[in-house]
Amino acid sequence: MERFALFILIALGETILRTGATTSQLHLDLPRFAAFMLAFLGTAALWWLYFDGFRRIARQRLELASNPVQLARDAYIYLHVVLVAGVILSAVGDKYVIAHPTAVLAGAEAAVIAAGPALYLLGQVLVRLRLTGWVYWERLAGAVACVLVGVIGTVVPGLALASLLVVVLVVVIATELVSETRRGGVPSSFEQPEASSRYPRLRRRVKATARGGAWCPAGTSARPNAKLRSSRFLIRSLGVRSQKSGLQTAATG
Repeated sequence: MERFALFILIALGETILRTGATTSQLHLDLPRFAAFMLAFLGTAALWWLYFDGFRRIARQRLELASNPVQLARDAYIYLHVVLVAGVILSAVGDKYVIAHPTAVLAGAEAAVIAAGPALYLLGQVLVRLRLTGWVYWERLAGAVACVLVGVIGTVVPGLALASLLVVVLVVVIATELVSETRRGGVPSSFEQPEASSRYPRLRRRVKATARGGAWCPAGTSARPNAKLRSSRFLIRSLGVRSQKSGLQTAATG
């Protein structure tokens, strides 16, 4: 997990370096400087969306899963390719915006600019869906919003397109922070493994503990407790009979 997180961090760092290299080769005016700052803010938003609690929750899910190897393979080897592709497309899109901040870009260029953050958000939705079984609606809505922004990107300047995409990312982050604040520190359903359909044993254990009962593993029931009580009663009965037999023997003697 740490290696994949480091890989994402390196990809985001390369995006910033590429953005700076592109800006340094062009004449720096106010629109281009604004495009550079928007590129930096967009990359920072992508960083926040990945490193804000995601690794902790993912590690917890893998530790509780019955098939951690398969989950790790799907989430980190396969689906992380989508995240890296989103970062790469974002870097290419930033280059287009910095090169032509005030021009209306072609359809293909506008599609690349919007596809970066959209693919990144969609990749995170897929990763968390695979790990938890829950749909991350805020980020899915953000991915859809990025696609809609890309549709109108063919009629607005590149700087406006980049601004709208950064606004979408900031709104997604703000929505999650507001939701966390309203919960008052109480973990969400996404952060509670016992609430997920992928952890039925843990869910049964938590429910049984909440009712004050004993938790039995899968394939068993509460009947062993009844058998245990019957065995104890039988032992006590045999002890009483043994004492009676001893008294009768002593009286006869």
